[in-house]
Amino acid sequence: MALVILAPPEIAQAYEADGFLVFEDPSRAIAALGGMFRLSVRLRAQPRRSAPARALPAGLLPQRPLSEVEAKQLLSQAGIGVLPERLVESAEAARDAAAALGCPVAMKIVSAEITHKTEIGAVVLDVASPDAAAAAFVQLSVALARAAPQARAEGVLVSPMVKDGVEIILAAKNDAIFGPVTMVGIGGIFVEVLKDVVLRVGAVEADEARQMLKELKGYALLAGTRGRPAADLDATADAIAAFSAYALANAGRFESMEINPLLVRPRGYGVVALDALIVPARPSECDPTPNQNDIGRSDDISPP
Repeated sequence: MALVILAPPEIAQAYEADGFLVFEDPSRAIAALGGMFRLSVRLRAQPRRSAPARALPAGLLPQRPLSEVEAKQLLSQAGIGVLPERLVESAEAARDAAAALGCPVAMKIVSAEITHKTEIGAVVLDVASPDAAAAAFVQLSVALARAAPQARAEGVLVSPMVKDGVEIILAAKNDAIFGPVTMVGIGGIFVEVLKDVVLRVGAVEADEARQMLKELKGYALLAGTRGRPAADLDATADAIAAFSAYALANAGRFESMEINPLLVRPRGYGVVALDALIVPARPSECDPTPNQNDIGRSDDISPP
């Protein structure tokens, strides 16, 4: 039931407590009711999936801030592709990692307390040689000391540079009413500008995930255009399905999960999560029982 009324806050709150949707503007009330109707039609046409075929055991997410490395480890266990990365704690180890992985490499600070690394200079791309990797480690350590001296860091992550693909974002939000809602969008860093996203409630299977991709305005980028190879849509659909199943299995244990970007490589080469962020639910919103799957942390790093 909806009620349009001009009244003191305490009266409006009393109506809301009785289950009314309270508005001051009739046009907003009509827009809200129209949106609810369209959503109900959509949900009836696509029944909510409560028991996906690939459901994972609940309780995998630790209830504390997670670093990128920890988030990727968990998502990898859920079936999401990741790169053969190395976490290092010295310039010499960075040199060895770059030599082993093959240059060029990307390097970035790993800390659960730093979510936006680029803004503080905590990322160096296209590192061309092992010696350059050692120098980049020093550069990153200095940047961390200047921009976030109190932040605890696990080390520096060294990863192969991979560029042959289309960047998309894959995310999930734990909605208070609908539970986990999965989002797919085009653009990686441009998702906020392009706003080209598709949502689904609950877990999806691969066929539905393919449909989500087709609903994107930028689907042509994935299908192949202007001589570009078609992206690996089968692997992308499998990744979306695995991600949504993991979100549903951990309903109530996270606030949000995000892979941005998920690099969709040409057909046959799969997908890889280039960055990942998991925000756990606040302690009051989840089971306070300690989780045996918690992943430990190392000490801070400091400039060599």
